[in-house]
Amino acid sequence: MDKIIEQRRHARRDVVNAIMIRPNGEQHKALVIDVSLGGARMRLPEDWLPRDGANVRMYFLPDSDDAITLDAQVTRIGIDHMGVAFAPEQEDRILMLLDAISERPQR
Repeated sequence: MDKIIEQRRHARRDVVNAIMIRPNGEQHKALVIDVSLGGARMRLPEDWLPRDGANVRMYFLPDSDDAITLDAQVTRIGIDHMGVAFAPEQEDRILMLLDAISERPQR
């Protein structure tokens, strides 16, 4: 059996987190499956079908009242999920999100 070589630049952190995603000002609920310094994978929203390359704004509420807002671009669309790449100039907010996810108690 061939060995699969991991080509991702950043390690993923598994998370199941409801978020709000806004393409073009429209608001949709989505569920994030995993997140890394470079991007996230989420289930497709039921009321919106993204297009590859679409710019989106994502609102994460990791157990606080203050949303962590990240800009991203759709990079992959699967049957039931999509992948996004975070804009690189917001690394400080991405690190805040990863820290908040790490501090969340495991269920």
